[in-house]
Amino acid sequence: MTLQDHNTNKTINMYSILDGAAKFFINPFFAENDAHATRMFCGSLGDSFPHRADFSLHYLAKFDIETGEVITDSQHCVIQGRSLDVSLDPRIPAPTIYGVGPQETPQQ
Repeated sequence: MTLQDHNTNKTINMYSILDGAAKFFINPFFAENDAHATRMFCGSLGDSFPHRADFSLHYLAKFDIETGEVITDSQHCVIQGRSLDVSLDPRIPAPTIYGVGPQETPQQ
């Protein structure tokens, strides 16, 4: 499956994470939209989640998957790490919900 299978516009958004403490942007990555990029941003913090205030997610440009052209438009900050709730910490396992997925309801 290619990027084009997911995106009929032949472009995909390019994002980067700014490390404010180190004062540089981390290598860019691609996502379908801001919500997808935000989810990737949260997951990428890992052990750095306690330092989330040092990081912010930025939209950079569109990338044309057919021509390789980078199309710059309105670069902007999507989300500041400090605005992420602690419940989004990827190091904390999600609560088990009985009756959903492979879990069985305990016998009484």
